[in-house]
Amino acid sequence: MSETLELAQRLIMAGSILVDDHPVTKPGSLVSLASRLRQKTKTIPWVSRGGLKLAHAMQQWSVRLEEKICLDVGASTGGFTQVMLHSGAKRVIAMDVGYGQLDWKLASNPKVTVMDRFNARDLQPSDLPEEIDFMVVDVSFIALTRILPPLFQVLKPTGQGILLIKPQFELPPHQVTPGGVVHDEGLHQQAIISVVNHCTESGSKVLAVIPSPITGSQGNQEYLLYFTGKLPPDQS
Repeated sequence: MSETLELAQRLIMAGSILVDDHPVTKPGSLVSLASRLRQKTKTIPWVSRGGLKLAHAMQQWSVRLEEKICLDVGASTGGFTQVMLHSGAKRVIAMDVGYGQLDWKLASNPKVTVMDRFNARDLQPSDLPEEIDFMVVDVSFIALTRILPPLFQVLKPTGQGILLIKPQFELPPHQVTPGGVVHDEGLHQQAIISVVNHCTESGSKVLAVIPSPITGSQGNQEYLLYFTGKLPPDQS
């Protein structure tokens, strides 16, 4: 019914798993062996919900990654990595400060290079085997503006990328509620503008920004930003 424990837990908490036609929303609930279990909604095609976000953006912007060297910052279980492989990526470097989170099917894929226990703020060009054609960033508890400078250093001048903007981490603490949810659309725009300005000041060009098709795990509206490097592809 589910390929990973994380996906199973998310399906249960979303009320998508029925026991004798009644939803059970608490992972770990005991059920009778005689009970009938079924899934109310179709399983997402990726190893995490994050895959839905990136897949939507790449479809929206007609992004293809054939023969591209890609970097996934904040890879976690690998939803973004999986989407990039599906789009034809030649190689994906999956980077995360954590350890052992990447789905085993992705971790064992010869096209995937795992960089666990690595903080993107410390990234140097010499840490990677080659320059990056395309990068995606999905991080939490840190502002994108704090980690983008070293990431731009490893991106080819003609490279591109997609950033997941999470307003609650881009705003000053006093503008975020104790629960971490930001409802004010004005604050959403403030967070977006902050990231856009940082990209522009770094020499990149922001091509588009769209809302994520699904909210974050706490219910926050997130946004996807598409940018290109300092040179357009036709000048490489």
